[in-house]
Amino acid sequence: MRAILHELTEVERQAPAVAGRLDQDRIAVAGHSLGGFTCSLLLGVRLQDDDVSDARIRAGILLASQGRGGADLTSENAARFLFFGVEFRGINAPTLVVCGADDDPTSRLGGPDWHADPFHGAPGADSL
Repeated sequence: MRAILHELTEVERQAPAVAGRLDQDRIAVAGHSLGGFTCSLLLGVRLQDDDVSDARIRAGILLASQGRGGADLTSENAARFLFFGVEFRGINAPTLVVCGADDDPTSRLGGPDWHADPFHGAPGADSL
């Protein structure tokens, strides 16, 4: 995703339909489920102390994105998805977190509110 951001000028050059229509100072990301997790990383969540955020991203939308890992997951999935062990405090950009009462995957313990973890943990998450 960051490689695409680095090449937006080239994207505009090769795609005349978007030429002059991309505002590189107002970039937002949006993703669902694992795509939402990717957006979380771009917004400032650190993965095993690696920072892959991009300051050009000014806002985000996380749709049924992952919550915290570790003890919040079933034991099988906690061992399988070690990369879910993140904190959301690195997200400072305005972020909309979207989840529903029926978003209830079997990979973790507890109810659908797990998808709201980014809202409760990210300083920039201002809407749920």
